[in-house]
Amino acid sequence: MRKPLLKLWIVLFLMPGYGYLMHGQKLDKLQWKNRILLVKASNGNSQLLTHQWEEFEDYGSEMQERKLVFYEFVGNQYRICDFKDKGDEAKWMQAEFIPKLLQKNNKPFEVVLIGLDGGVKLRQQTILKREELFRIIDSMPMRRQEIRRKSDF
Repeated sequence: MRKPLLKLWIVLFLMPGYGYLMHGQKLDKLQWKNRILLVKASNGNSQLLTHQWEEFEDYGSEMQERKLVFYEFVGNQYRICDFKDKGDEAKWMQAEFIPKLLQKNNKPFEVVLIGLDGGVKLRQQTILKREELFRIIDSMPMRRQEIRRKSDF
């Protein structure tokens, strides 16, 4: 009699958290490999979201050079752009998770930059201009090492 109750408890209480952990690990797997730009909007018709995407869409090679992966969250959906697929728009997927960084407030729009080390480098509720993004990333110690290594070859 106890085993069915235990199974029910596991299904009701542990499995939803398991999905969150699995997707949380998706971001963790990028640590030391990619910088992450998280953009959250309360709805897909957000002008801020549209302008934010337009700010970066023609700069894929610069974004890729800086090892940047762009996560866009709208409601219960998200998409990922790693700027490798030219001309292919990222597909929207059902969001089974929202990173804790984006759950901290209920702002209608938010941008969070995460460095290679997993630390938050920027958080704002306005459009992030690409020049500012590039300036912030290019001033990071690991990025300066990347630039030096590239110039040595």
